[in-house]
Amino acid sequence: MIGASFVEIKDIAIRLRQKHIIKTPDSIIAATAKALQLPLVTSDKDFKKITDISIILI
Repeated sequence: MIGASFVEIKDIAIRLRQKHIIKTPDSIIAATAKALQLPLVTSDKDFKKITDISIILI
């Protein structure tokens, strides 16, 4: 798997935080999933508002 750069993740995190009004740690987690093109598996329902990535709630 080819990883994403820190700069790419940072840029995505900034855009997600502005668009969805989420906390910085959540934006970094979501940005990492988006940059790596992977679903985000979580039990945190706050991520449901992020429509830019695939969310799997457990």
